[in-house]
Amino acid sequence: VSQSRYDLWDAGDQLAGKIVEIRKDKFGKPAYVVEVTDVAFKKTSDQPSVGELFLVNNAGGLQYKIDQAGGVVVGDEIGIEYNGKVTIQKGKWKGSQAHNIDFFISKQGDRSATEQMTEESNDSLDLI
Repeated sequence: VSQSRYDLWDAGDQLAGKIVEIRKDKFGKPAYVVEVTDVAFKKTSDQPSVGELFLVNNAGGLQYKIDQAGGVVVGDEIGIEYNGKVTIQKGKWKGSQAHNIDFFISKQGDRSATEQMTEESNDSLDLI
């Protein structure tokens, strides 16, 4: 399983796929294993292949959008587009840089992401 390292993504990079597993990252947050169905990265050397399993790491803005959509489950078809970094304007992280990621979903499953997360955290995940 290759991993998303958002520092390797360029604004406009897109990935679509089906969630095949939801794991816990080393911080106990969900990380999503996606079977890639479509992909368009500016740097094709960083691009996963169609059919490849690709780990979409958690990011605060992405997780917020997933939560706003009612969560995701194994079997859901998702799409993400990376829009670069933005400066957080308010709150605890004001002035910090954050990844700006658009999220799209086609609901297929029937259980919450929390119920599906692998019980053991995976300390090898490289979160950005």
